[in-house]
Amino acid sequence: MSCMSSLADAILRIIHHEYHAYFQRNQAGSETDEPGKASGPSPSPGDAGNGGACVACVIAYRENETVFERCLRSYTELGTSCKAFVLGVDGDGPDDLAMTAVFKKAFGYSPQVHALRFGKPLGMLAEHLYQKSRLGHAQSTNGTVNHEQYALQGVLLHIREALEPILASFFNNGGTSADKMLSICFSQPHVGIKEIRFATWAVSMVVSTELRLGYLWSSDSDTVVPGESVARAISLLGRSEGAGAASTALAILNREESLMARLCAVYFRSSVYLDRSVLATYGQCPVVTGPSALFRVHALKDVVVPWYRQRDINEDAHIATQLGLHGWKRLYLNNKLTYTESKTTLVSWVKQQIRWKKSSHLEIIANPLYNTTSGLLFFWWRAREVVVELLLFTEIIHYATTGHLSILIQSLPGNIGLQFAVSVLCLAVYNILRSPEKVGKTGDLLLLPLSIVLQMFIMPFANVWAAVTLHLDRLVYTRRGSDIQGGIHYWPHL
Repeated sequence: MSCMSSLADAILRIIHHEYHAYFQRNQAGSETDEPGKASGPSPSPGDAGNGGACVACVIAYRENETVFERCLRSYTELGTSCKAFVLGVDGDGPDDLAMTAVFKKAFGYSPQVHALRFGKPLGMLAEHLYQKSRLGHAQSTNGTVNHEQYALQGVLLHIREALEPILASFFNNGGTSADKMLSICFSQPHVGIKEIRFATWAVSMVVSTELRLGYLWSSDSDTVVPGESVARAISLLGRSEGAGAASTALAILNREESLMARLCAVYFRSSVYLDRSVLATYGQCPVVTGPSALFRVHALKDVVVPWYRQRDINEDAHIATQLGLHGWKRLYLNNKLTYTESKTTLVSWVKQQIRWKKSSHLEIIANPLYNTTSGLLFFWWRAREVVVELLLFTEIIHYATTGHLSILIQSLPGNIGLQFAVSVLCLAVYNILRSPEKVGKTGDLLLLPLSIVLQMFIMPFANVWAAVTLHLDRLVYTRRGSDIQGGIHYWPHL
């Protein structure tokens, strides 16, 4: 939540949110409508068929066993909205193989449950094929080669060959029945989060083609996914022409573990909920969130290799940018929830904010033309992210060193302090009261002042530090195992 919002800005954002909610009600229809029936972009052959169902996948990055099993259990209860499940496990060591055991425990032992291993990371295979195509070794009937699609098709063919016996077994055991769900767990050598995410998406694409599923739901291994959220996301995406992805609102599962976790929950509730709705009104949501992303398979095929070949790791923001560059809209389902884990210490939360700020900066720097040609609102929002918090940072430093407000602030008309307080309070209270999360609203309102102070004094510094250290710690995701403490998954560099 921007801490320099004027009252007019707050009112504008609330109006946008109400319009967005109205748009969703009209696009998604009622709760009982059958999803996936509206027209959209021309589908690929694999997009036809079970239009109201998806293949769901989870990216597993050596998760705490209890948290991981809770995540998998939620997928066993998705019902008819999920026809297949893919679990990608990063690494093939003893600790990683333990996650395969949790998978089998959650899904049981049946002809529909399978496990396999890839000897080489699939992303590296994609890069090899991409470079082969660039060097002119790829063949094409019309003389031109799309290097990225050549690499993707080669990877998908490799996966299809590996899955051949699994798919044959599934179909031979009544896989076309409505109550059958194909469940696959695969592992590959450990490289990092980007590698396993790409591999999981690629395997899921092959499964979606074979089962004729048009949508792919993706989440992290600490996420709990209600079936209703997936069904409504499919409905929204299916009825929104030109939409390539949609995310749901997030709620915090472990909010009672510490004061910081509770403040994180208040932050999500009082800020993120509304902020993402503004640009989503126009199909330009700037982030496709990792814990709750639904993709149109055809759209993901367009962007997955360009996304994979990014130099810096900012996957949630970059996948949204790539979708935009390829002409796909990004939506936000703000009235349905997906539940995820939060940071429980101040240090880990600050590092997470720095990572998110780096993602925002990288997207602005790497794609200036896209940011300036995607409409006035999108440009204003991107500029506002940088300028407002930079101004707040300089104002805090100026006041701390001189004891006086800057000339810029003093020259603004009206009582800027009162405008700021009223706008922040209005936005936060509106967010909490309007949030689809039903529990803890009274407690969140009581903690709201502390949450606002925390954001006001930390976020500007996180923003500046992210800009200063933009290209440092690119591979922070590779730290695993030792960061699991006390039953909670801590990633100190996130």
